[in-house]
Amino acid sequence: RVIEWLPHRDSESLREYAARMAAAAKIEDGDIIGGASMGGMIALEAARLTQPRGVILIGSCRSPDVLTQQARNAVRLGRLTPH
Repeated sequence: RVIEWLPHRDSESLREYAARMAAAAKIEDGDIIGGASMGGMIALEAARLTQPRGVILIGSCRSPDVLTQQARNAVRLGRLTPH
């Protein structure tokens, strides 16, 4: 099942957002969860809050440490641009 993204709240952490997404998706222990790109990062955070059977990542990463320098630069640039 695919769920719609929830609106982000100001000053909300990734973990807080993942908790809201997990609740909205009604994730239960033993489910297999996953996501693509940012959705994969949300799935990993949701997995820390639940007991899934597994997590499937598609075009995502497990940690910021594995980002390329180009991706890190894009993150820095994104912080400088108005929202």
